[in-house]
Amino acid sequence: MQLEKNKTISVGTKGIMLLERIICKVVLRVLQGGFQELYHLDHRIAEEMNQWENNMIYGLECPQGGASLYLQWKNGKLKKVKNPPITYHDAIIQFTSMYMAILVLTGQIGISGAYALHGFTLKGDIAKTMSFARCVDILESYLFPNVITERIMTAVPKKETSSLLVYASIMKNIITVH
Repeated sequence: MQLEKNKTISVGTKGIMLLERIICKVVLRVLQGGFQELYHLDHRIAEEMNQWENNMIYGLECPQGGASLYLQWKNGKLKKVKNPPITYHDAIIQFTSMYMAILVLTGQIGISGAYALHGFTLKGDIAKTMSFARCVDILESYLFPNVITERIMTAVPKKETSSLLVYASIMKNIITVH
């Protein structure tokens, strides 16, 4: 949303915007951990990621100063990259608004729902991005309760391990890294 120079933003609006950025940052950090942990715990994610091109960058970008997540597949390992040089080979999903980012990242709508609502734009090869989106769907089936996944997905992927184990592994990784 563009603001005219003479308009001011209220303290309440600033607080909401800050809260939205914090939510995006936290959820994207959990997604990063989920990708890293489920590579070892779910064969479907491992199969998808093992087909990714070396040095390929996959990303989710929130607008208006929101958090972004860039993951690079390099030599069979996934690592987080800060401010990577994006090329046409990479696959980046850019949410069109912070509202849309919040809807997707908090499980109110799925990636396919956001696509249907024109809630994001895509930079890169759509076929490569579909692999990333399939991984996100599997990841969401672990991270969100069944009542949410059944509402936002047309077909809920079966879990190959416990969601509790996935969350415990993610939290252990976050705590030991920081």
